Amino acid sequence: MDIEIITVGTELLLGDTLDTNSHFLSKELKNLGFNIYKKVTVGDNTDRLYKEIKEGLEKVDMIITTGGLGPTNDDLTKETAIRVFEQEVVLHKESYDRLVDYFEGREEALEGNTKQACFPESATVLRNDHGTAPGAILEKSGKYIAVLPGPPAEMQPMYENQLKPILEEKADSIIYSESLSIGRLGEWEMAKKVQDILENYSNPTVAPYAKKEGVILKITAKAADKEQALAMIQP
Repeated sequence: MDIEIITVGTELLLGDTLDTNSHFLSKELKNLGFNIYKKVTVGDNTDRLYKEIKEGLEKVDMIITTGGLGPTNDDLTKETAIRVFEQEVVLHKESYDRLVDYFEGREEALEGNTKQACFPESATVLRNDHGTAPGAILEKSGKYIAVLPGPPAEMQPMYENQLKPILEEKADSIIYSESLSIGRLGEWEMAKKVQDILENYSNPTVAPYAKKEGVILKITAKAADKEQALAMIQP
């Protein structure tokens, strides 16, 4: 399965908030064997987000978004995803009841937050145990959009406890890497010596990297399990 990750928020574009969500999701999805086709950050602009989701779904099977699920006017990720799929929304009773409990029935607070409890009838709603904004998985014609909250303290538990088990059912492989440290060679020298491997291997893939402590070859295999991946990497 090919997946695109979209982190939403003008504060991310401006560097006011560090994007840790895409880093977390990339590592998690890699371990499940999914191909991360693309990662992108979009500001709080519904037209740009609509365009990115629409074009992304032409190339990938699933888009996962983080951010933009709150109650304010600039929280439009869920609404934009629903517009892409041209779906109607209804009030999700369980989510609304949780809001009633959270705000202790205060009418003004409920009015300002009710949109967080509205979803298409076909959506799989992801409960938020650490905030007021639920996530969801939307589906149409075999394509998926999963919308998750932006705060890592809300996003990570929602992914671990609710989205990950669903993704595990769709996973049929893992992606596993080993790093080989190379001494006394620069990156270009190392790459020259293994040029035939770099050009001719697709699984495992071999990639050179230069780090502060020296150069490495990162060898990555996609296989049914870790044991098989290690057997492919070892030679």
